[in-house]
Amino acid sequence: MSHVKYLDEESCDNGVAGGFVRLEYLVLEKLPNLIALSRDDRENMLPHLSKFQITECPKLLGFPCLPSLIDMRIRGKCNTGLLSSIYKQVTLESLMFNENEELTCFPDGMLRNLTSLKTFDIYWLSKLEQFPSEIFNINTIQEIYITKCDNLKSLADEVLQGLHTLNKLGIELCSGIEGLHPALQHMTSLQSLTLSYLPNLASLPDWLGNLGLLHELEISQCPKLTCLPTSIQCLTGLKRLRIYGCSELGERCKENTGEDWPKIAHVRDIVIRNIGMMFGRGGGFYSVDWWF
Repeated sequence: MSHVKYLDEESCDNGVAGGFVRLEYLVLEKLPNLIALSRDDRENMLPHLSKFQITECPKLLGFPCLPSLIDMRIRGKCNTGLLSSIYKQVTLESLMFNENEELTCFPDGMLRNLTSLKTFDIYWLSKLEQFPSEIFNINTIQEIYITKCDNLKSLADEVLQGLHTLNKLGIELCSGIEGLHPALQHMTSLQSLTLSYLPNLASLPDWLGNLGLLHELEISQCPKLTCLPTSIQCLTGLKRLRIYGCSELGERCKENTGEDWPKIAHVRDIVIRNIGMMFGRGGGFYSVDWWF
């Protein structure tokens, strides 16, 4: 459908909606000339749309407020205008970006009105240099996943220190990361931490023990990581520990015989394997998690 420019070309008179008033799920895929959802960009076109996925629609300039939208996923090359229009989606709870090899930064103000946002997920944005700093103003954010963003060296101090409600953080396949940012120690609400395929991560900081609510820790394919900090003993609420594909660390954590075993003996559920698990959201098997 390479010639489609509008989803609905009919004009709207007297506020009467077009033909999508009951639509709840919408996937737009590989529409290279799509400019807008409707020619007149009307507000009432998709009043019940809750899930919206956009894949390879590089000319889509944006969209109006979608009053029922909860989940949005944008995959592949996209227009800056599309990103700039996301701030209108005040009901949005989950936002995901995937496989954009050109995006270096998000436009200012993209997240400024998203007061319901709970999950922010960026995946395979190879040139992304900056994390959106305005996310720290969102006091509803609970989960952040960063996967295969090799150009993203670190997260800004002000971002991390503002994420007081965050309880899940996943950092996977980011070769530029050599250590955990000191500001992470202030994220005392964190309950789950996943570190996967970080080839240059050489150590975990002693302040890891300050994350008193942490109950899940997964470390996978971090070959330079050879030991755990002593402070991990302070994590009395840690219930689940997974170590995959970290040969030296795995040896040190062997039950009763490993040098690091006394540090983790209090953890009820421990799995150590020499092979790495394929990456996915929050660890486990590989999952792109798209609808179609």
